[in-house]
Amino acid sequence: MKKKQIFESEIFEVKRVITRVQSELKKIQELEDKALEEERRRKSCSHTRTRLSSAQLRNQKEQSKKGTCQRLQRQASRTIKEKELSRKEDKLKEWNDLLSGVEKAIAAEMASSQERARRAEREREEARRREEARYWQRRQEELKETMRKQQEENAKREQANARLPKLKQHKRMLPGRLLSSGGRRKQQSG
Repeated sequence: MKKKQIFESEIFEVKRVITRVQSELKKIQELEDKALEEERRRKSCSHTRTRLSSAQLRNQKEQSKKGTCQRLQRQASRTIKEKELSRKEDKLKEWNDLLSGVEKAIAAEMASSQERARRAEREREEARRREEARYWQRRQEELKETMRKQQEENAKREQANARLPKLKQHKRMLPGRLLSSGGRRKQQSG
């Protein structure tokens, strides 16, 4: 994020310089247009007057030299400003490319971070499911064990119940034993 702020700051500064240079170029162009207009006006005035005094002629030549000199200065200034503008525009493009690279890196890091978060969430969910499956498996094993014990007890009861009629028969044969359910003793005849 710091890189992005640095690049944005540099881009802002370069744009500010570009705007300033473009404004200066516009002023130079306005001066050039004004000088050309003045030159045309002067030439048209000199054509209307056919006779000029030597002082006027000298003054006109000085004005012409001065105008030429100023035009050359403006042209040199414009060339310098255009080169500076070109350099600044190249610099702006470079900073924009760098900023784009940083933004892509940030986006990639965010995507990677989000993917890690999703992966961690999936892993937590999977761990929760495994734990839940282990719980239900233990519960199922406990139920199976309980059912097995109940079946064993039922089997023992059935065996005990199956032996019970045989015991009743044996008890009838034995003297002095309790044979009925009332707690009475049957006496043996004989």
